[in-house]
Order: sequence, then structure tokens, then C-alpha cells
Amino acid sequence: MTDFVHLHLHTEYSLLDGAVKVDELVRHCKQNGIDTVMYASLRFAEKCKKNGIKYIIGCEFYVVDDYRAHIDQHADHLILLAKNKRGYINLVQLDSLAFVDGYYYRPRIDYTVLKEHTEGVICLSACLAGRIPRLLMAGEYEKAKQFALSLKAMFGEDFYIEIQDHGIPEQKQILPLLVRLARETDTQLVATNDVHYLKKEDWEMQDVLMCIQTKRTLDDPTRMKMQTHEFYMKSGDEMSALFPNLPEAIANTRAIADKVSDTDTPFNLKDDGSPIYDKSLIPLYTADDGTPSPEFLRRLTMEGLPKRYEDLTEEILQRAEYELGIIIKMGFADYFLIVWDYINWSRLNGIPVGKPRSRLHARFRRRLLYGAPRRDDRVRPPPLPSRKRGADRHVRYLGFTRGHQRRWPRDARGVCRHRPCDQADGRQIDHPRTFGTEHRKMPAKGGRHAKRSR
Repeated sequence: MTDFVHLHLHTEYSLLDGAVKVDELVRHCKQNGIDTVMYASLRFAEKCKKNGIKYIIGCEFYVVDDYRAHIDQHADHLILLAKNKRGYINLVQLDSLAFVDGYYYRPRIDYTVLKEHTEGVICLSACLAGRIPRLLMAGEYEKAKQFALSLKAMFGEDFYIEIQDHGIPEQKQILPLLVRLARETDTQLVATNDVHYLKKEDWEMQDVLMCIQTKRTLDDPTRMKMQTHEFYMKSGDEMSALFPNLPEAIANTRAIADKVSDTDTPFNLKDDGSPIYDKSLIPLYTADDGTPSPEFLRRLTMEGLPKRYEDLTEEILQRAEYELGIIIKMGFADYFLIVWDYINWSRLNGIPVGKPRSRLHARFRRRLLYGAPRRDDRVRPPPLPSRKRGADRHVRYLGFTRGHQRRWPRDARGVCRHRPCDQADGRQIDHPRTFGTEHRKMPAKGGRHAKRSR
């Protein structure tokens, strides 16, 4: 089988766009001897590590001319892959900027901020929605060439011109131009398949996802859909057959995979795939009077106890000392103080606070105090709580006080679960509204709502 590594892949975490389930992807790679695969999530990396598969972390970005301008701008697609941990940090920072500062109907960055985050990053010129293919289709070869040279100046030998063939006429039209452009700019070619589903017969599932995304039905002739059924995870032989005269484009997929470090990886994982939590990422808290964090936390606790308890008994004081001792011993004093600081700041600045994410924090406290055995690598703090109203001010305040390099808003990577999607699926196939509702109420096999066997 021809050696080929997929570098352009959308899983279920590309919500309503990718139909590849992570578990099925890893199983498919294992069964077919695929030793390297690309996507971007910790769960994906954990599964790959456990099964002896090398993972590559990457993301497809929307890039505009000015990401801070909340106006309509044409968004170019661009593929960025992390070579090492520094590259992963750059991808996370770009992703955060896209969602926090650049969001306008979709998360966006621009080429100026991209230029500041190129270390440890590999860049592919993307699909037909990339700027280079778009300019070539418009007959503006010289502009496409100048743009390719600008990306090459940013990324050096880590910039590749991407070629694809899904049987779409426009791809066949610009393929000779991409090859010519690569040779004139001394840039390497790389072949990819824009994978949105695992097997060829899964195209119908992808079709339904796109209907849900665009709020159309399957029988709508004007709906958006894939032009062909070739957006699946092809074998190396299938990819080689698409580009028989460009073997270097196939070989470069392995060359890119080899550039990705096996030691300086984005995630610190054990051999069984479980993560090693890095507490060094928690910023330090500095009290105004210079008091060390453990002592300052103890002082705040002792000052607050009389406000909570009318009768401050010896038992309550012993309990407080016990909990403080564990929190300080396990290195979470700074985390608790940072939460206290910005909750206090929120109250002073009229931002509503109450018991945000109380279930997560209660679970953290129980595990921290009562976990058995109590090991540092088993306990991690939950995301910092925030309400939608005033969340942007929270982010700015934390960036100002704790350092913008540590200001990474939590990005909840969602996937489509069965029950929430059942009603939407019913709409896409034009069934009565009650169809999805009734189907959603059915007990899930093996789920917590299933009847227990007697």
C-alpha cells in the first residue's frame, strides 16, 4: 500500500460539518495499519496514544484582511498544523483570538496576527476556498503567485501548496496552475483529501448534517451540498491514483508527518493515553502587600469564617485548617485566589456573579478533599467560571492581571449527541414534527435512562 498521511480531516468536533467519529477513526487507522493521522482535540490525542498512532494537531482557520473589523469580509481557508508544543500554543492562541476578538458570524484571524504566530507551525494553502485557488480560478495568476511568496516568507520550508481532486471540475482546472506556481516559487506540493466522513457510503450522513447546519430539508433543490461523494478517508493507493504524475505530493505527506516532533508533543500523555496535568500553566497570584499565596489564602479564610458562622467552634476551625492544608499542599492556592480576585472584581464592577458552574467546582472540591488515593496528577481545577453577560470583560481583566499569554478562554468543543439531533434529523427528511420528538423520548440502549434488567 502506498504510504500516505491524511492532513486535512474533519471529525465530529467540526460540528455539523464532519461526520467522522473519533472512536471509529482510531479503530479504522488501527485496522488498516495507518500509523499517523491529523485532527485537533485532547480526546483524539488520548485515543491515538493508547493505540500507538502518531497524532498531528491541526486546524482549518478562516482568515480575513482585518479580523478586528466586524464587517463582511471574504474569509480564506488555511490549514495550520503544529510541529511541536510551541506550534500548538500558537494554534491555541490564534484560535482564542479568532473567537474572542475576531468573531463576526464565524471565528476569524487575519494575516497580520498570523505572521506573529508562525513558530512551530506548518501551513497548507487549503482547498478551493483558500486564497490561492480562489485567485487562480479568477484568472489572477500573478496575484496568486505574490500571495504564495508572502506565505513562504512567513513559514519558509514549512509552507506547502495543497492539491486536491474530489472530481470537482474547478479542482481539475487549477491543478496545472498550482503545479506551475509551486515550481516558480520553489514550494513543495502536498496532496490531501478533504475528509468529512470515514467511508464512501457515509456521504448520506454528511448530507443530513449539512441540512441541519443550513436549516434545509433533503428534498430542497437549492440547498448547499457536497458536489461529489469523494470526501471520505481514501487509502494511500486511491490517493496515489489521483496524482500519478506527482508522486512527490504523496511523499510529502510523510515528510510533513516526520517534521512533527515525537517528543516535544502538544499534550503530555502517559503510555495508556491518560494526560499528565501541567499545573505550571496556572498563573501565580501576587497579593498587594507581597504576602505569599498560602498565607494570604489562610488570612482571607480566617477573616471570612466569622461572616459565615455565628458560632465559630473548634470543629469548624479544624475543618478549615484541614481543607486549607490540602489545597496548599497540592498547589492550588493561586487558583483559588485568582477565582476570588476576579469574582470580587466582578461584584465591584456590576457584573452578575452567583454560583457559576457550581457542579464542576463542587466536584473538584470533593475530589480534592476526599479523593482516594489523593495524587497530584488525578486532580485538576475546573475552568474559571464566567457568565455570558460580562464574559468579555472577565477575559480582558484576566489578561491584564495574569498575562495575555495565559488568557485562553475555554473553548467547549461540542459534538452531536444522539438525542438532541434526533428531532433535527426528522426535520431534514421532512417527517412530521412528532417523529423526532417521539424518537428522542425512546430509552437509549445501555444509557442511564434504559430500564434495568431484573
